Amino acid sequence: MGDYDSNESYTQRDALREAYIDTEINDFSIRAGKQQVVWGTADGIKLLDAINPTDCSEMAQNQMEDSRIPVWMLNTETDTSNGGNWQFIASQSKSSHFAGMGDSSSTTASTHYSISDSGNAFVMKGVDTISGRVNGMINVVPALGSVSSAFQSNGNTNGMTMADVNDFMTGTNAGEVDQRANFAGICNAVAGLTTNAACMEHITNQATTHNGGGANVGANNANAQNLFSDTALAQWNTGKDNATQVFHYMPNATFATFDQFVGVTSKYVVDHDSTPVLSARYKNTTSDGLNYSMNVIHDNDTNPYIDTYWTNSADGSVLEETASTSAGGVYVTNNLGDGNTVGGSAGGGNAVFNMVEKLNKITQLGGSFDTANLGAIVLRGEALYQKDVMSPIVTRKDASEVDLNHGFLVNALKMVKGNRFKYVLGADMTVLTNMMVSAQFIQDRNLDYVNTGDKDATNWKYTADQATIHLTNNLNKAEKNKEFGS
Repeated sequence: MGDYDSNESYTQRDALREAYIDTEINDFSIRAGKQQVVWGTADGIKLLDAINPTDCSEMAQNQMEDSRIPVWMLNTETDTSNGGNWQFIASQSKSSHFAGMGDSSSTTASTHYSISDSGNAFVMKGVDTISGRVNGMINVVPALGSVSSAFQSNGNTNGMTMADVNDFMTGTNAGEVDQRANFAGICNAVAGLTTNAACMEHITNQATTHNGGGANVGANNANAQNLFSDTALAQWNTGKDNATQVFHYMPNATFATFDQFVGVTSKYVVDHDSTPVLSARYKNTTSDGLNYSMNVIHDNDTNPYIDTYWTNSADGSVLEETASTSAGGVYVTNNLGDGNTVGGSAGGGNAVFNMVEKLNKITQLGGSFDTANLGAIVLRGEALYQKDVMSPIVTRKDASEVDLNHGFLVNALKMVKGNRFKYVLGADMTVLTNMMVSAQFIQDRNLDYVNTGDKDATNWKYTADQATIHLTNNLNKAEKNKEFGS
């Protein structure tokens, strides 16, 4: 359904929440159907509670029993002679629900996308970076293609091959080939300007495809992308240090690179692995009253990730990003394929930026305990080890110069497998007869955290925060360990 109050399958608005039958065969209790299974007792956060996906489309998440998404499963339990209990589950693999993701695919490349609910009142910054109208890669990359086309039609990007964005913005010569006459020629012819940052702003915001195809230069349009709005050199220099717009992130991208982007389109495909989730739990109680469990889940991570690659619009062939260095060794260009396959000077097909939403296979091992041996105080805890969880790794600068600084979008923005360890320790106490007081500490540890260098180093690479990474916050770096208390 198109509105947010209507029925929508596999969300918290699903009209059919649960439907199952119970039966017994020999010593096994069986529940088959659409249901939710709750493992773990952490307040407000899911650790062991990892079988069912979650609806994350609202800023203030509903109670777990409402935001948890029921899925079809076969749930079996049997008791052991020593008082223990085994539980085995085979369940449907479904993604958690995030506004702006997972709802639609396109079999054809386009210059604009609006994924069905990307305009929801609450969209995570990390999702907006994927599908947002203004800051989403699905729209930003074609917008870059439109700007490249504008340069080509106004002055030909080939005429400034031996120049990068920073040269143009600052009106300087990097030392190999002096292109300043070409800069001045384009700026004067197109905008009647001599200030290069203002000229770039003017060309970027021309009424081409990326801002809705309006008739006037700088047309105010809801589809305009966050490429560049600086009009002075001081703004540009500040932006390079604390990036908030597309061009801030790639000051050393050459005009030869942008020639590859002429006419670029984007495509979004949802390709979720549907392999069933397999889970098992054993729980028991020791002689001194300690309740414990051991849990294992082999599943698709309910948090989707995006895989990106380039193809040729002419024949669908995959285009690898390859680097070439100019004769004088000053500039590095991102060639898509051999550098002569797509773009303004190729005379053939154009590049297509493919974004494929996938679910990654992970293994989760965990356990829990609780004890009331302290009388009125119940101590409890959970721990979870996750193997092969995807995290975004951003390569801002690299000694090889294959990095975001030089416009290598696929190589510089990658989802990489890593391991995580999470735990919660809590205490519950009953006071004044029937009032519950609860406290807990939670930590999420990234065991494969990356943090190399900074903006002034030769190599600058880090793990980004998947939930908050955004064009407007310098592609926010993640914390190695996250702590929560309640």
